[in-house]
Amino acid sequence: MKNSIKVTSLFLTLMIVIIAGCNQKANQQEDNPLGQVTPGPAGSNFSYIVMLVDTENIEKDSEESYCAFANQPTNISDRDFETEVNKGDSVVWLAYSYSNPGRDSVIITKINGPDLNQILETNDISGKNGRAKGRVKLNAEKNAKKKYKIHFDVFRNGEEIKNLRIDPKLRVLK
Repeated sequence: MKNSIKVTSLFLTLMIVIIAGCNQKANQQEDNPLGQVTPGPAGSNFSYIVMLVDTENIEKDSEESYCAFANQPTNISDRDFETEVNKGDSVVWLAYSYSNPGRDSVIITKINGPDLNQILETNDISGKNGRAKGRVKLNAEKNAKKKYKIHFDVFRNGEEIKNLRIDPKLRVLK
């Protein structure tokens, strides 16, 4: 199961890179599909954290077996997965069903962590339109690493079936 997630994640990573380039340009326009994520200070970028979920087979007791991140190495667990960000970066969390993308959906409801405000501007980010967005503090300490939670709902055929969370890490590079 995990291997099929990884193959799909490679394809989706390529798609995200293409979309990310388009969205950076779109962020300067009013009709941005990700909402109003404004670019950070000069030299900052966007970091997209894309979660892929097997909505067809997910079980509450083992959600880690059915979730992966788009650029997650196969030998790294979801709990040990780390996204590297830079000071001033805008961070956008997205989630998708890879097993039934036309029928099922994954909605990010919240991002939080007790010390997350040492890296991001807040400890608690509410999801909006199924996504979440935040910004890395300009004064975040280099190499700071924080575990946080992504809260998400899984919908199968439009009906909510699971209310879950997964806890990866953020690390500030520069």
